[in-house]
Amino acid sequence: MYQPKKAIVISASLGLIATVVSYLYADLYDYTVPMNGIHLTIAWILLVLCPPQFLFVMCIDCEVTGWSGVILYSIVGALNAALYALIAFIGYSLLTSRNSGKVQQVSKEPTDFR
Repeated sequence: MYQPKKAIVISASLGLIATVVSYLYADLYDYTVPMNGIHLTIAWILLVLCPPQFLFVMCIDCEVTGWSGVILYSIVGALNAALYALIAFIGYSLLTSRNSGKVQQVSKEPTDFR
């Protein structure tokens, strides 16, 4: 049986994991080398998986390394986890609303099997 609370918690955890991966990529990326196609593809995939990063795109002076980056990405992680949980909740709501119309009514009349 489908358990909505478990699915919502798992989705929120996946949002946090996507944010951690984005932070590690941003922290460990060497900006002194030119960007190639692989790095650009990874950056776009991480931006799609973690959309709250777009909120901080104009934060030019924010450093990713150190405590300022941890605080910045903890805000991004909370927003991303909330976004993933909201998507899971909406999916669960749509799933239950579609299945609620398909419930068959059981007849209360007794049947005789002689």
